[in-house]
Amino acid sequence: VVDSLIVNADGTFRNVLRKLIYGPGGNVLNVAWTPGTEREIEASWTINVPVYNPDALRLIVFVQDVVSGEIYQSGNFDIAPKVPGVISGLEELLKEEAETIAIYPNPVSHELNLKPQFTLSRTYNWKIIDQRGVEMLEGTIKPGESLKTIETGHLANGIYFLVIGDGDKPLTHKKLAVMNRR
Repeated sequence: VVDSLIVNADGTFRNVLRKLIYGPGGNVLNVAWTPGTEREIEASWTINVPVYNPDALRLIVFVQDVVSGEIYQSGNFDIAPKVPGVISGLEELLKEEAETIAIYPNPVSHELNLKPQFTLSRTYNWKIIDQRGVEMLEGTIKPGESLKTIETGHLANGIYFLVIGDGDKPLTHKKLAVMNRR
């Protein structure tokens, strides 16, 4: 399953892989494929990954010889939009979006990057908290920011927690190792 078109602050991307329905090994059929051979396969799946545009999902299929690797036939098809699970409140949507914010490098030395996978729908606050629960740094990441860099050079080496939230509500916690090299 691919997102056929993604447009965000990092650029335009086409046919971004979102899910291998049968896993990396595919669905092996023990069939002697000859011209005119047909097989119909029914499948259903849960798309448990974020998608950029649920109305632009496509399914890519192909028949490949497992030994030689030769592809005999391929095709791609529009598929029905992603049907989300039951949402019982806005907080679940915000939590899902906050969890898509990647942090790197980890361990960090002097600069930590926050990178949203998609354009954010709102401003989120972030806090770096030490093991005693003391807030060491705080700030925000706003819609349209494709990368937020946080200066961590003054923090003592150790384990911290990055908390991303909405107002005073924490949505996600990520463990962060600070190893500043002098």
